[in-house]
Amino acid sequence: MAFRLASLRKLTAASLLLVQIRNARAAQNVVLLADKTSHFLQPAGAVRFSSGNTSNDEVTKAQQAKFTGQETIFSKIINKKIPADILYEDSECLAFSDVNPQAPVHFLVIPKKVIPMLSMATESDQLLLGHLLLVAKTTADKLGLSKGYR
Repeated sequence: MAFRLASLRKLTAASLLLVQIRNARAAQNVVLLADKTSHFLQPAGAVRFSSGNTSNDEVTKAQQAKFTGQETIFSKIINKKIPADILYEDSECLAFSDVNPQAPVHFLVIPKKVIPMLSMATESDQLLLGHLLLVAKTTADKLGLSKGYR
């Protein structure tokens, strides 16, 4: 895997950086620790990284809550405790616009059933997982994404 040296700017000591690395087999999240003067090797195929306030970082909160049953940002959206631009909803899932879009049109489709990690899905989730894909396609069609999407 090819690597390139990336410089980190204006980070406080021990800032958490979430780096999403894509490889041929699967995508996985890697949390790196860095101080304000460090450099790190970033895979050339890395999609994005963000440094945030670790105490308010929703990704970190979600990672910590996934096995404890604590509320996540997604459960709060499903339960309407926080506002969201809802594009589609049924008894099994919810589609909504991303609050920090990475593309001109960026939406998420999430199941209402808690499945913390895809590796924890069971055979009984087969119909639900297929339904999520069909809702994504239908929502994309309604938004006029006729030239493809990912």
